[in-house]
Amino acid sequence: AVKRFHNGAFSIRSQYAFKNEFGELSESINKLADRIQVNMTLNQKTSELSDIMLADSVPAIFFNKTLTKLSLHTGAQMAAIYVLDKSEQIYNLYASIGHDNFVKPSFNALTHEGIFGTTIESNKIQHIMAIPSEQSIDFQAVHGTIKAKEILTIPIGSTEGTFAIISL
Repeated sequence: AVKRFHNGAFSIRSQYAFKNEFGELSESINKLADRIQVNMTLNQKTSELSDIMLADSVPAIFFNKTLTKLSLHTGAQMAAIYVLDKSEQIYNLYASIGHDNFVKPSFNALTHEGIFGTTIESNKIQHIMAIPSEQSIDFQAVHGTIKAKEILTIPIGSTEGTFAIISL
């Protein structure tokens, strides 16, 4: 299995499953192979995203392609980007894909609302998983209502703070 993995068969795993030293070694090799495969996939996705992000200088095209690729990589059914209007201290919806016009058009940059507030405050990616059904967040999508099962918010910022937020 190790030779086949080395030669490019990255989905190959050892089938040796005995409860001895060789079994432990086999399990460790399989875990290492899993990590290597995950890292290779992440590197490929990062490279694809970088290529898209560097290809367009027109903001509308840049954001549309970036949101589309992020949605594909994350399995998100909807995506939006909000950009800070410094003079108004409001994040305005700049681009979105996958939902109807019922998405929140803007939010206050100073009150730090909901998960966006946590993202702005920490300038870190926030990932809410397993949202309880009684606290569900419903979105009007092109083909009906979608109940969010998880939300990922990604800050785009500099040393001066968060100037945009991507929501998936």
